[in-house]
Amino acid sequence: GWIIVESAYVHRAGIMYIRQLGLDDDKYIDGLRKLTQDIKKEGARVSIQLYHGGRRAQADLSGYQAEAPSPIPLYEGAPPPRELTRDEIEDRIDAYVRAAQRATQAGFDGVDIHAGHGYLISSFLAKFTNQRTDEFGGDINGRAKFLLEVVKRIRSKVGKDFVITTRINGSDFVIGGLTHEESKSVAKMVEKSGAN
Repeated sequence: GWIIVESAYVHRAGIMYIRQLGLDDDKYIDGLRKLTQDIKKEGARVSIQLYHGGRRAQADLSGYQAEAPSPIPLYEGAPPPRELTRDEIEDRIDAYVRAAQRATQAGFDGVDIHAGHGYLISSFLAKFTNQRTDEFGGDINGRAKFLLEVVKRIRSKVGKDFVITTRINGSDFVIGGLTHEESKSVAKMVEKSGAN
């Protein structure tokens, strides 16, 4: 069988829960290696989800203000997240890549890039949470750029045999959210960018 281990944050700003798994630092590699070895001893393969909580992240746990492509609050009355700068976007993309490299060192057979549930990548994909006017906003091609860059850059670092999957919403079921048609389009783009 194939086991997918729960979400691990790729950058401290993306943490959502107490005692959540992290892949933002080399110090986690040894513990995760023990996990992968124990799983593989039983004959299974294993990957780990990579994610950043985005506007759902918890500032009291991370020490960072919640961040997103645009300063759209999670719900009415919630504090707005901080809009990521262009340089911060590059840093967060690189955080996914570094986390994937740590996953390979820990013995994982792949990573699952979590791009659903309103987390950071999901917020880039949806019109209502991504109101950017740069290359990371606009139509679905621009809104998917963050995810596609994550996939492309991870693939370039981990080689062809490492499994890269993605998890996206089929529909956000809200006005201005990701639609079924857009999700199908994104799935094709993600595969073309190097995901399995």
